[in-house]
Amino acid sequence: SETGTRESNKLIRTWFKHLSDFMQTIDFVHAHPASNVIAEKPAHIVDSALELPGDNFVAYLADDREVDDPTSGRPIAGRLSIQLPEGHYRASFFSPTTGLDSPAIPLESSGKPVGLRLAPFEHDLVIRITREP
Repeated sequence: SETGTRESNKLIRTWFKHLSDFMQTIDFVHAHPASNVIAEKPAHIVDSALELPGDNFVAYLADDREVDDPTSGRPIAGRLSIQLPEGHYRASFFSPTTGLDSPAIPLESSGKPVGLRLAPFEHDLVIRITREP
């Protein structure tokens, strides 16, 4: 039997549906771990990144705070630093909670870490970075 409330079970199923839909938009089969992509992150973030074919990247940012932490569920914001090969990129953000994407923003990398300001988000966030021709 499942634990949690009826509402929490409904929300987690919706969240997994959003993530499942997102995963169908990337070439997950040919992806490999990219542990050095996230160079700097705000407090309370656990990250996992994948490099996709063509110098494209996806990073999952998860809130590491547990339910018994009094600050759990509060928004996270701050600076994110990403290490990318030299080139032109576009970055967009995906919310597993809502299933919504942000508009893409341009990124230029000289091979040094590129800074991004994260707007406040709750729980988890996915960043998609696509190399431009």
